[in-house]
Amino acid sequence: MTAPNLFEQQASNRRRSFWLVAGFIIFFAWVGFGGDAGLYLETRDAAAGSITTVIPFIGIVVTLIAGGVCWYSWKNGANRVLWATGAWEVIEPADDDQRRLVNVVEEMAIAAGLPRAAGLGGSGFRSQRVRDRHRSAARQHRGDRGPAAHAQPRGAAGVSWRTRCHTCGTSTPGS
Repeated sequence: MTAPNLFEQQASNRRRSFWLVAGFIIFFAWVGFGGDAGLYLETRDAAAGSITTVIPFIGIVVTLIAGGVCWYSWKNGANRVLWATGAWEVIEPADDDQRRLVNVVEEMAIAAGLPRAAGLGGSGFRSQRVRDRHRSAARQHRGDRGPAAHAQPRGAAGVSWRTRCHTCGTSTPGS
């Protein structure tokens, strides 16, 4: 059995997350409406003029609170995790470590054929030019074999590297 690819894993995680959130809301609805049922059973035989509960206020309020917590977490969860870990957006690399981070992210984007990540500093023209050259070389060499046969970049972005076409073995110099 092969391991699931990224898209299958994402779909699986979304399904599991849905059921986790639904279970969270259902659990709190059960607790709230259970409290209402208990309160109703306790007050149904009360004397005339005493307070009796007919409308399930506790269940409604607790379910709305649980839904609100889920909505807030869905809207702000990623930002809260980034804040908790001390992450920040690299606008302009200030030191060698940040430049290395930008280079690694750009290299991964080029290798995956994805656009350059937003918010990474530095000039994007070099990586765009290299990516365009890489794609044109891949189109020349790919033929009918599809995207799996295209050339893969080697080395860090911003460093001179060569691409090698997996179909014919030719090498294209980077700049």
